[in-house]
Formats: sequence, C-alpha cells, structure tokens
Amino acid sequence: TFAETPVERIAAPKNYIESTNSGFNIDFNSAGPTATPTVIDDKLYTQEGLYSSNYYCLDANDGSFRWGLELGESGISPAVYQNGVLLINTASCTLYAIDAKTGELLWSKWLAGYIYTTPSADDNDVFVAYNHGGYPVVVSFDLRTGKLNWMRLVDEEIIACPILESDEVHVAS
Repeated sequence: TFAETPVERIAAPKNYIESTNSGFNIDFNSAGPTATPTVIDDKLYTQEGLYSSNYYCLDANDGSFRWGLELGESGISPAVYQNGVLLINTASCTLYAIDAKTGELLWSKWLAGYIYTTPSADDNDVFVAYNHGGYPVVVSFDLRTGKLNWMRLVDEEIIACPILESDEVHVAS
C-alpha cells in the first residue's frame, strides 16, 4: 500500500511578474533555484523554487495566474505531461498526478525517503523508479487512477528515469 499526500489550493503569489519589452519575467523572490518549467499549449507549469512546496499554472502568453497548489513537500521535479495529466515527484517522497487543466489532484503516492528521477508515462500508465524499503524497484501505476499495476525488483540502484520502448520499460543502473 502507498500513503496519499494531500495538496491544498493556493492563491496567486504576490508581485511575481514583471513586464518587459519582449514579454515578461517571473521571479518568486527567495524560494531558491527552480527546475525547468513545462509549457503545454498556452500554459506554463512551474515550481516556486527548490525550497518551496508551491506549484503553479500560469498563462504562457502573459504570465497571469491560472491555478496554484501547495504540495506536501518541496524539491519539486520538472513536470512530465501525458494525456492531460501532470506527473511530478518531490525529492522527498511523493509522486503526484494532477489534472493539467484544473489543478485537481487526481492521486498521489508517498514512495520513498528520496526519489532521484522524474516519472515516465505512456497513454495509460506511469512508471517510476526508486528504492522501496531499501530495494531498487520500477513501479507502474494507472495514469488516471493511481492503481498499482505492477512492481519489479531490479539488481542495482536506478540512476535515470525509466525509458519506454513499445511494450518494454528500460532503466539504467
């Protein structure tokens, strides 16, 4: 079984956007360095910073606020997008599946004390690698529901996100 990690809706951050001649700059003022944002259509998805648990969806054209969430932990990974779902890990433990349009939490799974890689996904499933009880594993969950599909033990610590090829899942150790 996997524990759920809740999220809370949050309002737009204060004074985070500055207009420029060529567009806009986003500055969340103090939460540390940020991971690469994810841009899908007219939406920009980004964390507030390494030391913050805040995650935002902004308009990619003008930077205006669409929605925000406070996750259960900080250290938010770049997002993986698949079929309308954002998949993000936090360094300290949790895989989140979030509806990209609304910001609704679809499901979350507390996985481990530390997660080193981003998840991977195909049309129906999510794949994540981590140490489960001290043993390196690759796990598959249903993309929309989070239902556990399978878990496989591997011989060595996994050092990169799972790579999908046809019906195979590959990992590097």
